[in-house]
Amino acid sequence: MKSSNRWLPIIPLSVFLLAAVFLPAAPAPSPEAFHFVILGDRTGEPVRDVYERVWEDAASSDPAFVVSTGDTIQGLDDATADAEWQQVEQFLAPYRRFRLYLAPGNHDIWSESSERLFRKYAGHPPHYSFDYGQAHFTILDNSRSEQLSIDELSFLERDLKTHALQPVKFIISHRPSWIFNAVTGNPDFPLHRLARTYGVQYVVAGHLHEMLH
Repeated sequence: MKSSNRWLPIIPLSVFLLAAVFLPAAPAPSPEAFHFVILGDRTGEPVRDVYERVWEDAASSDPAFVVSTGDTIQGLDDATADAEWQQVEQFLAPYRRFRLYLAPGNHDIWSESSERLFRKYAGHPPHYSFDYGQAHFTILDNSRSEQLSIDELSFLERDLKTHALQPVKFIISHRPSWIFNAVTGNPDFPLHRLARTYGVQYVVAGHLHEMLH
């Protein structure tokens, strides 16, 4: 996606992106400078062993934390979902030293039961936010809808308003609900208006299984 006075950088994510955020700091090492890892979808016709190699590479860079854009389990079946989350827990055991923030994908949440499991294993609600240093991250839930609901946009506006003083801001979701507007060159839609109003620099999504910018 082109970046200009009209457009923010909007990124649908594929398998792996190592994102570095360097904020104003003195020449000496400072906690204001850090890097983190963004993981794309784990499921949906995955290539064997790629997710494992991605985690090995991510861990070797010693990131401050890891963010996933969703689809952590294959899901879509209430009967097997808990066992799938347990398998993920076992796989992630060697990497527990890294804080992991999950966005809910359509393979993660599709029913009330699956939402309860997401809350249990992710350790947070489907939408939430967190700060790291001078950076603020808002995680949205569009797991069960192609579009961001009114409630989700209301949460986003409240969250951005509360953290308006943070100089660097990210919005992360699973589905790129803004993709049609981006493709047609229309910047006048709710998510983009909120992002511009509150100074969001980056919008990141997964779901499409390809890298676009």
